[in-house]
Amino acid sequence: MSRAVLSRGGGCSQNRGASPCGRILLTVRPPRSWALAAGFLAAQAPPIGLTYRDLPTVLYAIFAALAVALFVYGLSRLSGLVTALEAARRELARIAVAQGARQARPRPARRAGLQSVGRGAEGRRGSTRGAERFEFTLTTDYAGVMNRFGEMHCSIAQAVGVIGEPWTPLILRDLFLGVRRFDELAQDLGISRNLLTARLERLVEAGVVERRPYQERPVRYEYHLAEAGREIVPALITLMAWGDKWSTPPGGPPALLVHSCGQLFTPVVTCPHCGGEADADTITVVGGPGAAQGPGTMVLAAPRES
Repeated sequence: MSRAVLSRGGGCSQNRGASPCGRILLTVRPPRSWALAAGFLAAQAPPIGLTYRDLPTVLYAIFAALAVALFVYGLSRLSGLVTALEAARRELARIAVAQGARQARPRPARRAGLQSVGRGAEGRRGSTRGAERFEFTLTTDYAGVMNRFGEMHCSIAQAVGVIGEPWTPLILRDLFLGVRRFDELAQDLGISRNLLTARLERLVEAGVVERRPYQERPVRYEYHLAEAGREIVPALITLMAWGDKWSTPPGGPPALLVHSCGQLFTPVVTCPHCGGEADADTITVVGGPGAAQGPGTMVLAAPRES
């Protein structure tokens, strides 16, 4: 800390270094903890002589400097606040435009909740040892959106209403590959437990998946593909072939298909009558017995040209 020595002479002194008559001697020396050079120079600084009449001026100068510093600091903070408010205004405008563009689209509801995921094991210092841990999840409920597909007289729309929800095709993929227990599915997919529960319940209700108990106390279930689920496998591997060709993961296809004959193959849809490949160039769609005028089936219900 700086040292300040005040002394007031009672009378005139002829000694060298003494204060003049009736004056205040203010000796200021800088702190010793500064750099060596600065400290050495400061130690040699001569005393500063100030009268008591100069003290208000010095204090005024100090307060004026502090006021200027606070004013400049306030301006800098105000500038940052204005910038943040402008960025927030732009973001809100962008969100409003995006919401306006999606206004005509059905928006799924969301549910938030807490779910217990067990108790923490003994860990490092500072961990909550033995405390029950909870997982906060925000679940998007697509049931209302998917139910709209049930109003369409279209087999694709009906199928999407069952297996087109997010995560559902990957759940079916894992079940086909032999990952059938709940904990294994949650770990492999990285999906929240309540969302996985909702998807599995939907598949069980639709008859695509069936539950089979593998433990009695407590009762635990495995999930297996039902007959309807096994017949989805050709569609899944066809979708996989499309992904291998048009959306290949880094490093190439992650899985290959081997037929019961022992040969690698790429799934191709063919005509059961002539054996020819069925694709966009060889297929013509005509109205069937379920075609009706309505959402999603207007093309099929239109009268055929002669």
